[in-house]
Parts: sequence; structure tokens; C-alpha cells
Amino acid sequence: MRPDTKRLIPCIRYQLTTALLVIIALIALAIVLLTPASNTSLFRALAYGAVFVFLPLVAAWGLWSEKTWGILLSMLFYLSQCVKPLAILSWFPFMPPVSLAIPYGNFTQGEGMLIDVYAITITAWLVFLFHSRRNSARTTQEQKMRV
Repeated sequence: MRPDTKRLIPCIRYQLTTALLVIIALIALAIVLLTPASNTSLFRALAYGAVFVFLPLVAAWGLWSEKTWGILLSMLFYLSQCVKPLAILSWFPFMPPVSLAIPYGNFTQGEGMLIDVYAITITAWLVFLFHSRRNSARTTQEQKMRV
């Protein structure tokens, strides 16, 4: 590989994940802004905005600048989306903006949960990014110690 290609591939990894987070935040923002206020309480709408708009945008900013805290914040966001009990989903005024969830459990009594395949996949991708970032930092540190 050419030297510039080695740098380009990690950038694409971070930019792809950043784009997914920004899309989620924009869809959630559109849901909050375009829904009439009479359906939901203001506090619940603000909580939904904090979880599905603010958190993904801050995580996207951290990922765009390739910071470790950005990866960890993104992981936190997607981990919170992996398994969603109905009790938690019923508290938010709207469903999550992007979800490929598989139902599991007894939904007739309200005890079911949704297992989100999309969130699990992205979480696995973020674990890979975090692991590769730690390995590259460790390799760089070892190279500095040799010199």
C-alpha cells in the first residue's frame, strides 16, 4: 500500500460512523420539530432530543476529530439502543429514529423487549475502531521508546 492510502482508510472508518450518527440526529431533530407539541410533554420531548439529537451530534464531533472519547460516547449511545424494554420505549414520546429491532418476549403484558440488530452491529464496529486505535497508540508509543 502507498503511504497516503494507509492514512485514508482509517479516516473513512471514522467518517462513515460519523455520517451514521449525524443522520440519526437529523432524523430525530425532524421528528421533534415537525410533531405538534400537543401530543407530548415538553420534558419528554427535550429528553428525546437530548438522547437522540444532542448525544449523537457530540459523539459525531468526537469521531470526526478521531478522539477516543468520541468512540466511547458513540459506544455508549449504541449500547443503550441494543436492547430496549417496552417500559423505557413507552416513556419517550417517539420511537428511536433508526432501528432494525427484533421483538422478543411477551408483548401482551408489556414485558417484551426489542433487540436492535443495527445497534449491535454498529457497537461491534465501534469496538473494532476502539481496539485498533488503542493498538495504533501502543505501537506509536513503542516506536518512540525505541528512538
